[in-house]
Amino acid sequence: MEEALQDRCPGGELPGRARYRFRKGEAFYIDIGRPVSMARAKRDMNWYEFVCKFVDMKWPHVAATTRRTHAEAFTALAPAMFTTTRGKPADKLIRSTLNRWGFNTTRRNAEDRPDEVRAALRWVERNSRRAGANSTSTEPIRTRARSGPTPAATGTGTGGSSSSASAASQARRRVHLS
Repeated sequence: MEEALQDRCPGGELPGRARYRFRKGEAFYIDIGRPVSMARAKRDMNWYEFVCKFVDMKWPHVAATTRRTHAEAFTALAPAMFTTTRGKPADKLIRSTLNRWGFNTTRRNAEDRPDEVRAALRWVERNSRRAGANSTSTEPIRTRARSGPTPAATGTGTGGSSSSASAASQARRRVHLS
């Protein structure tokens, strides 16, 4: 096994910490040649990247209505996942950008994206909370963001109007089942 891992390391030798962990019997990722504990730090990502990977994974296997449902649910959660409001584009622009472009696998990196959509997606990616166990933030994620309550948690529509009881219930279910 050590020989196979050496092929993936520069210079053909395991770095000291990796060699130590290998000898202790720690699990390794064969594809990248690193111990699980060392690879976790490299796999750390923010909330937006995590959701995009989820959407990309599900995209080919789910119906169009499910894709729309995922986009709506994640768009509703987005305000609670921002770390700051400095330089934030308009709420309506962020909602429409995430719903139509950000959480749409085929359109996310399209060349015909308007400049304001590109800027909004860049802002969301830069200002999303870290996801996963390696997050450096000690602040818990709350259902209330600086911009107000999360629509999915309160039964408020994305435009600020009240949702019906059934729509609010469906939104909560989408968040918990996604």
